[in-house]
Amino acid sequence: MNRFTFLVLMVVVVAVQGNGNQGGGGRGGGGGGRGPPNRCRAEITFDDKGIIQWPSAKIGDTKTRPCPYDRRQADSGEEGDDEMTNATMVTRECLDDNGPMWGPANTSECTPDSQVSRGNRLNHLRGTFIPPGQAKKVADALSELTADADGLEEGDLTSAVDVYDNILESSENGTDRDTLKSAMKGIGNIMKARRETLRASQKSNRGAGRLIEFVEDISRLVSLENGTVNIVEDGIDVRVEAIENVENFEGLSFSPEADGDETGDSPPLKAKIDLPETLFSKLTPEQRALIDRAQFTLYESDALFQTGDEEGSEDVGPVISASVGDVPLQDLDDPVTIAFEKKEGRHCAYWDFGKNDGNGDWSTAGCERVVADDEIMCKCSHLTNFALVPDSGASSQRAAFGASLFGVLMSLLLVYLY
Repeated sequence: MNRFTFLVLMVVVVAVQGNGNQGGGGRGGGGGGRGPPNRCRAEITFDDKGIIQWPSAKIGDTKTRPCPYDRRQADSGEEGDDEMTNATMVTRECLDDNGPMWGPANTSECTPDSQVSRGNRLNHLRGTFIPPGQAKKVADALSELTADADGLEEGDLTSAVDVYDNILESSENGTDRDTLKSAMKGIGNIMKARRETLRASQKSNRGAGRLIEFVEDISRLVSLENGTVNIVEDGIDVRVEAIENVENFEGLSFSPEADGDETGDSPPLKAKIDLPETLFSKLTPEQRALIDRAQFTLYESDALFQTGDEEGSEDVGPVISASVGDVPLQDLDDPVTIAFEKKEGRHCAYWDFGKNDGNGDWSTAGCERVVADDEIMCKCSHLTNFALVPDSGASSQRAAFGASLFGVLMSLLLVYLY
């Protein structure tokens, strides 16, 4: 083979490869992402008939799935099999439209979700596998199902919390702002559930506490292409801010905007938190290398901060939190400063997840209170969730009860001995 022939062959090979790559860049699965050159990617569809999971398919293949609320599996079948008995089926074809693209799915014969109880719909959603890039659809469905929060039962909350765990697992390689916003909308809904239901959920499976952990964990995974992500939903505000230079950290503040009134007067302070410049002074180089962001959250009520006890905590008000990446910070050289609207009979506290047999409770360790003219400042030596807890709150009541019981027992013992 002479040199000219070799060069011609190389040009042909490069051209063929280029055309093949262009063919693979079509609408992979109709889900907004690129799939393999000749396959529709696995995805889920969500409408008023429920969520359907579609496996990956080659161009020209037709997939069959059962209607979400009509599926009854064959005795020999397993979850995910196409072999179903006595169930209304939905078909969908993987088309070729300058690349693989899913065709429409006709769900007209499926039972509408209006005829299915919320508990069953949540249970179905809990069993839905979430393919990569599909978490927002599940978060949207969950926020819709939790909209009427006052009617949520303990079993509903159990299913909802499990769905959030599934969303987190599917987002382990990152998530986007829209998914985070949809998830926070659902969290805000759940915060309006009855307190007794939230307490029962916390007592049975740490449901409320797991939601707090979800908010922090999913915030670590959101993309920060523009440096900052701000989410404001009814009941919850989330801000994630990039930290580009740990060595020359200049401090950070988080002060969510309160709703103003019609008079134009300045709204009352909800809560504010200031991180000191010396925040990372005690970290090792390896720990500093792990930090790329700070996560802040304002919960406008303490609804998720439940001990599981019947009396619970009452009238705590807003809870504000701060964390930095996945690095725990404690025994700080300079304290974190948290400011709250001034209220009488309050002390500074943070939520200790390890107290009360793992159900959590408020603790004052590492925090001191400074009273100013129109606000109360808490200076604390660590990062976590902070609030102003009533002096007569649940923790104080339990402590007082314990002290009273001890006194009664000692009196009885003295009477018996003498």
